[in-house]
Amino acid sequence: MISSCHLFVNNAKINLQTKGIFGVSTKETVKILLLKRNMTIKTLAEKLTELSGKNYSRQNLSGRISNGYLRYEEMEQIAKILGYKIEFEDLAN
Repeated sequence: MISSCHLFVNNAKINLQTKGIFGVSTKETVKILLLKRNMTIKTLAEKLTELSGKNYSRQNLSGRISNGYLRYEEMEQIAKILGYKIEFEDLAN
């Protein structure tokens, strides 16, 4: 059983099951990560389109992030594009 999911940013864990970085939403977390990489949502959408083979526009991706409609696969791809990884940690052990 998976107990927790973390995204590592500069060796700091972000618990993706709670509210992201310091209690902020997934939308705000993605915005912070974009700022850290000096990347726009438009560029992220273009790179996500290249990586996934699916068509992502700035508006579509922004809406998916804002409304919380990102699939795990999409979040994994976003993390990869931004140079991060998502890890699961079993807190029971």
